[in-house]
Amino acid sequence: MSNVDVTVREFIQNYLIVQIGEIKNNQPYFAFLLMAVGIEFLGKCQNSHDWDDYGKVGPYKNFEKGLTIGPLQKYINRGLYGTLRNGLAHALLIKQGIKVSQGDYPNALNSDTFYADFKEACESVLNAKDNGCGKILTTDGIEIKKNLDATFFTITEGTNKEGEFFSITATTQSSKVQQVK
Repeated sequence: MSNVDVTVREFIQNYLIVQIGEIKNNQPYFAFLLMAVGIEFLGKCQNSHDWDDYGKVGPYKNFEKGLTIGPLQKYINRGLYGTLRNGLAHALLIKQGIKVSQGDYPNALNSDTFYADFKEACESVLNAKDNGCGKILTTDGIEIKKNLDATFFTITEGTNKEGEFFSITATTQSSKVQQVK
């Protein structure tokens, strides 16, 4: 069996940017779900809590913090947490009050535009730099408190009697270990 460590930086690049981009091209509806949860992830990059410890910062606050990055700021007052994120994350159904589209449709979130904004926000986090005073800041001044070069999860590859399998073990900044087989 071999182990592959995936850093936070690699997760953002390979999963949030590349894989969600591929899904958007084939399944734009599901891409909205992943981008909504991804926005919450970007918000978590701004706090020092463990990835799975909300402390005083719950999902709503993390989502709203994610919307403060770059071009996502234009969505702050659109009520996306309740209508898009919660609707899709809890029932795979967008709640009333919001429309999504793959093409141009009046008053709807366009999957291509929303993804472009989401991707730019991800890249802003990836390109955050030390400001010389020990803080890591995006170009628009958002502080990133997570170590982007730390291992986010480990993929263990191998085979069993039924064929190939892999497991993902959460390892970064968390005392809890979860494994999926």
